[in-house]
Amino acid sequence: MICFALQKPPADYKGEPDYGKETLQIMLPFMEYKNVDSWNYLSPIAQADIASKMKAFLKAEFHSFMDDAKNNGFSQVSACYMFMEQNDISPVAFDMFKRERNRYLQRIRERRHRHKKTSVRRSVCPDAHS
Repeated sequence: MICFALQKPPADYKGEPDYGKETLQIMLPFMEYKNVDSWNYLSPIAQADIASKMKAFLKAEFHSFMDDAKNNGFSQVSACYMFMEQNDISPVAFDMFKRERNRYLQRIRERRHRHKKTSVRRSVCPDAHS
């Protein structure tokens, strides 16, 4: 996705300000059809798209890890701390991950409940042509 989103910097581009050492830096891959020296700019829209894809990937990895940990007998709290330690995430983010997991489980429960209600309704209603 990054290769696709890269473009030439605009004429008035002066470079990104330094946001500190906590900024994500991406090493650009070699591309046959784009020279990385001149095609090294991500527009704000492309940056937002890549950030949202990365956030979705992190959530998917987190929930997959939590499901595996639950299947192996770990509690939600200890599994959350293990995930954060494995991915070098600050312990300050614990509440965020815990809330995300609880919201995810609630969405799963609601989906199952809706499916159960509709499947029961279909099986109870007799067929009009019978």
